Amino acid sequence: QIAEYANNIKTASNTLLSIINDVLDFSKIESGKMEIVPIEYELYGMINDLTTMIEDRARKKNLEFKLNINKDIPHILFGDELRIKQCILNILTNAVKYTEKGYFSLSINYRIEDNHNIILIIKVTDTGQGIKQEDIERLFVPFERIDEARNRTVEGTGLGMSIVQNLLYKMDSKLEVKSEYGKGSTFSFRIKQEVISWEPIGNFEDEFKKSMTETGSYHELFQAPDAKILFVDDTDMNHTVIKGLLKNTRIKIDSLMSGEEALEAVKKTKYDIIFLDHRMPGLDGVETLKAMNEMEDNINKAVPCIALTANVVSGAKEKYLSCGFADYMSKPVDSRKLEEMILALLPKEKIFIIKSNNENKDNMSDPNLTDKAFNDFLKYVPSDMDMNMALKNCGDIKTFTQVLVDFRKSAENRIEEIEDFYNEKNLSDYGIRVHALKSTARILGEKELSQRAEELENFANNNDYQSVEKNHKALIKCFNSTLIGIDFLMSHFDSDDTMRSKEIITEKRFREAEKGLYNLIENYDFDGADGIMEMLSEYDIPLSLKDRYNKIKKMMASVDRDGLMELLSDN
Repeated sequence: QIAEYANNIKTASNTLLSIINDVLDFSKIESGKMEIVPIEYELYGMINDLTTMIEDRARKKNLEFKLNINKDIPHILFGDELRIKQCILNILTNAVKYTEKGYFSLSINYRIEDNHNIILIIKVTDTGQGIKQEDIERLFVPFERIDEARNRTVEGTGLGMSIVQNLLYKMDSKLEVKSEYGKGSTFSFRIKQEVISWEPIGNFEDEFKKSMTETGSYHELFQAPDAKILFVDDTDMNHTVIKGLLKNTRIKIDSLMSGEEALEAVKKTKYDIIFLDHRMPGLDGVETLKAMNEMEDNINKAVPCIALTANVVSGAKEKYLSCGFADYMSKPVDSRKLEEMILALLPKEKIFIIKSNNENKDNMSDPNLTDKAFNDFLKYVPSDMDMNMALKNCGDIKTFTQVLVDFRKSAENRIEEIEDFYNEKNLSDYGIRVHALKSTARILGEKELSQRAEELENFANNNDYQSVEKNHKALIKCFNSTLIGIDFLMSHFDSDDTMRSKEIITEKRFREAEKGLYNLIENYDFDGADGIMEMLSEYDIPLSLKDRYNKIKKMMASVDRDGLMELLSDN
């Protein structure tokens, strides 16, 4: 019953947050402070975010979600990805809200405008209740809700479509609505986008369906216990992730934190593949590779080197190839793509192909972790953390917990460095630090923190200190807010930084144990009291009782009978 109440509170809080966000957006629009900020973005990623966010809602209402994405759309565009995504998500959310049975669909097509631009054509169709013709214009009136009697149980403020229309207007577009009352509606808009790369997006629907059906069925493609790779990155978290993603392949991994260390390593150890992070303090990846190629005592000159980058932009592959890299890998690293790349580059004699999930496979998850323990753990995950994304990036729950610990241990130092470079107006190093934060936050599913860091990175790269100054405090505030959630989550880790698989003790059971302790200590029976403490250690102590439990432990360790009697007497 408590879990049900808590879930109701969470749902109500999310609804309230959505309303507040709508009101704030509308307020910005009315005051003329809503800005359109175009950036270079990957269309596939935007569509993937949308489908991931809406698919769960569709499943809960037993609605079919159809996708129709033109596979020839150019995949890297220039525009305000955030606002376009907001518009589409708002329309999709409405489609789910007002459709009780049948389906809703997202269609994305395009037409070529000229040599540098296309017109994106977005269309959302549903089999919902539809809108009366006389009510269509009222859709765009702020705080106006149509068919109120029929929709009184549907959450909302009546701001959504007004915000969408205003945002589209700012991007030289408008929302078109066609509807038949009782049968469904179609919402569509067209928006001009500059093309950065004409390379097509590919078959998104097949990839999305494949990813949905393959969830939870991952197994490594190969094992290579005799192979050895060098991984160079200045962020501890990324080392943990790579080791976690590749642990079942049994590849030996040397991890180094800088280009300077890599230059020493390639003189002493022979590797099969070398991974170099592009953006590192001191020697970056490109500079490190150049120095390696110029060294006469480098025994790895013929070894393929892979660039690691969190910035996938047009012409990235050609850029890295021209610098001497064999290929590049985007971060967060996709485990399947990583394995496929290694498989293509490793000497064939070192590879053992894995043909089925059951052959030569170690358990990817913690063998001591029961379904119940995992579900208990999920209760403590911060609401802004996307666990689906985190587990996909980390490979399994054990690696996730290790990555989380690494992130938390370095957090204070990371904030201090970002603040120092900001105060010094050192945009070069500032950009490197927020670039690293963007990548590590994304690995943990902390989307908002990652997006804010990416925005600051772009400003720093453009030497725009005024915009950095305007947005820096919001980044730090978001970072600190993220750490509060992580600290609460980590309070449910054991002392060895692993997730607990213990049963959570109830307050009633804890109070009964305290009464037993009081009676035993009153009679100087510390052996019996130790037995109760040993019993308590087998449980997960909830946060509300943690301080009290720790005080009891401390007093028991120092045999403080008087203190224990006083503390336990209020039970």
